[in-house]
Amino acid sequence: MGRGRKMPPLTAGDFVRVLRAVGYVQVDGTKHLAFQHPERPGKVNVDEKWENVKVGSWVFRSVVYEQARLTKTEFVELYWSTR
Repeated sequence: MGRGRKMPPLTAGDFVRVLRAVGYVQVDGTKHLAFQHPERPGKVNVDEKWENVKVGSWVFRSVVYEQARLTKTEFVELYWSTR
């Protein structure tokens, strides 16, 4: 769907929207928003203040690859399909 389209800088809301589309639900967090998936281990943390996060930045890699265990392709497709 978003193939070939340039990804704009991301906000916290973009991350939250994609996480919810995958099935993550918000749980109690401390300093950041925390999300858990019923079938995936661990939590995903999102700082509400994030703005202008670039695809490929350390924040993107941490949230998408390490915490949510999504591929870049999965994230991009979900990003465009949930807009």
